[in-house]
Amino acid sequence: MLMKNKMILVCLLTVINIYGSVPTTESLFRNNNNSDVQASLVMVTLQAKKEISKNALENISSEESSDNNEAILSSEKKPEKVNLKYLFTVNDSDQVEAVRVTYKAGKMDDENIVDVLFYKNLTNDVMNSSEHKALLLSLLSSLALNRSQEMSAFLKKVSKNYKTNQELIDPEKRALYSKYKKYLKLVKEDEALKESLENPMDPKDEDIKKTVEMIKERPFLQKDEYVSLEKKESHFLWKVDLDVIDATFDGKTQRLLRLDYTEPQNKLSVSLDDYILFNGSNELPKIIKLDTQDHTYTLRTSSHVQLNLGTKSMWNRFNEYKNKLKENGEVQSFDFFFLK
Repeated sequence: MLMKNKMILVCLLTVINIYGSVPTTESLFRNNNNSDVQASLVMVTLQAKKEISKNALENISSEESSDNNEAILSSEKKPEKVNLKYLFTVNDSDQVEAVRVTYKAGKMDDENIVDVLFYKNLTNDVMNSSEHKALLLSLLSSLALNRSQEMSAFLKKVSKNYKTNQELIDPEKRALYSKYKKYLKLVKEDEALKESLENPMDPKDEDIKKTVEMIKERPFLQKDEYVSLEKKESHFLWKVDLDVIDATFDGKTQRLLRLDYTEPQNKLSVSLDDYILFNGSNELPKIIKLDTQDHTYTLRTSSHVQLNLGTKSMWNRFNEYKNKLKENGEVQSFDFFFLK
């Protein structure tokens, strides 16, 4: 048994060396398998379907027959469907503005717009939304924009254990580089100061110099204690195990495969399957499935497009869609948690 454990440890260490250093929770949620977004506008379209969950069906079927249960079964067996368009842009202050347009199922033209919503600051909307809606917004930002800010805000909102990359920076290394930055600024302004100022990276005192060299050799980010590498059958997986979040990523590509929000009164399980390349450089999961206690929501990705925003602001785009919605009639209500 001891020899077997040693072999597993050696294998894990070898894989870590092959795949690089151990990632942090925040870096995993940045979707590093994609290249950075270069365009000023990103559009993602999805088909959304809501069905009664298998567990709920089984519970109803196991109960005594009643008119109420029959009514629930009759209505829930007909899946509710909508089409969705999300438009994202990152402004100069690194804030995401977004517009969400909801269409009738199978339609993506102006005459079939049934709802439209504007997000002035996606991070703030994550902080102010329900946990389920906030999680989906964060996932879309991570997957489509290669951003961790919104997911980081969500994790800070729901988890006591989560630490951002900023919080994982080695404090002594941060202090050393801060001193060095100040030194470079002063020397740039007055080269004569090189003779009188001591370079923090190359101190004269031997003991201090040894300490500095030790600090320089340490990784900039401390190890994230909630991230681990595990072997499942012939595959390696990165696992994030926070107090209310469990997430699984592919060991090589770091694609998010599954996420479970385990808060007892508000559980949500998310699975992501069949990542496909949409525009030659960025991929999204073809299927995102969200399971609550009573319902299953299936999002099928239709497109991921990068465009130029031009002179038209997101607020102007929102108002254009809003005007088209007014022409179509009243805003319709759909029983999807992420549309509320």
